Amino acid sequence: MILIFEMTGAFNQALPMLWACFAAMAVPTLMGNLPIYDSMKARTIGVAKAM
Repeated sequence: MILIFEMTGAFNQALPMLWACFAAMAVPTLMGNLPIYDSMKARTIGVAKAM
């Protein structure tokens, strides 16, 4: 978010971006899934161990 603020100067979008970040973490947590990067990391480690 800080990088976007610096690049655009649009601080009026702070609250919508904050809600989007909250939703991106809340939805997988409520559904019982890992966040996307955690699941990708686990899959990559599993593939590396299988080799």
